[in-house]
Amino acid sequence: MPQTQKDTAVALEDVSAMNRDDARRELVAECRRLLSDTEALLERAKSISADAYAIARDELDRKLATLRIRYDELTDRAVVGAERARVETDRYVRENPWQSVAIAAAVGAVFGVALTRR
Repeated sequence: MPQTQKDTAVALEDVSAMNRDDARRELVAECRRLLSDTEALLERAKSISADAYAIARDELDRKLATLRIRYDELTDRAVVGAERARVETDRYVRENPWQSVAIAAAVGAVFGVALTRR
């Protein structure tokens, strides 16, 4: 791959990583909001009417459904990213078998040294 294509691929990976981080942060924030809303609903349930409880419960159900959708989207993105990494790794190993063996041996040696020092 020419250098400019490699730079582009690296830049796209960086953007993809930032998007994953943003999506993860948004999902965590949404979970926190849902937890807060649930706690508030449970607290209010002690003193609200059945109709008000039903309305609050419907709102909570909608928020939970939205959270499930966002979680599924994030999971799907992770699966796609992992598959892309697998394909790229497979391609690299097929195109550079001896370099791959050398890299694997070096990583194994580093782990071996690290484990024997403990």
